Amino acid sequence: VRHAILACKRGGELWRARELADRMAVLIWGAMPSHTPGRRPAALAPVGMPRYHYIVPVPPREPLPGTAGMPLLLARRLGILMQTPVLAPLYSTKPLQPQKELTRAERLANKKDAYACRPGTDLSGKRVLLVDDMLHDGKRIRRLAPLLEETGTRVDRVLVGYLTGMGRDLMEQLGYPVDSIYYLPNLRRWFVE
Repeated sequence: VRHAILACKRGGELWRARELADRMAVLIWGAMPSHTPGRRPAALAPVGMPRYHYIVPVPPREPLPGTAGMPLLLARRLGILMQTPVLAPLYSTKPLQPQKELTRAERLANKKDAYACRPGTDLSGKRVLLVDDMLHDGKRIRRLAPLLEETGTRVDRVLVGYLTGMGRDLMEQLGYPVDSIYYLPNLRRWFVE
């Protein structure tokens, strides 16, 4: 899972997003894996599976040039598998610099007003599945939470490729249930593996 996420995000192997979304469907919702690579998982509608009005991808900080970004690729594949429309109302308003090169004050200024919701988007009262590729410290989701509250969006679940203990704790604070296909209590273990 880790290799597939990095290969898709940084290596340009975009077909791996489809593989990851299929694995999300199999591991989280109990779909039967396909016997042929690239085919859809079978019987994706198990009893008791919650239905969502929309699947909403988290806007990427910096997608590869000419691509949609991994969260949108994951959301599109999950939309096909779950027969749920994908809506991308959230977007980045400015290019963001990598945080590790900035001071604390610059980091706060870098993220201020970095995301917005498209005008005319009405998600009030709708059940939404929020999709992202990885959730470590949750800077993007922390910035998006007030936007989602302003629009009346009800986030029923956050679905990520991998999740760390810090990300899980943040989701508990925000009141969003979260599922992942790969869990790391500490991000340092990612590098040790």
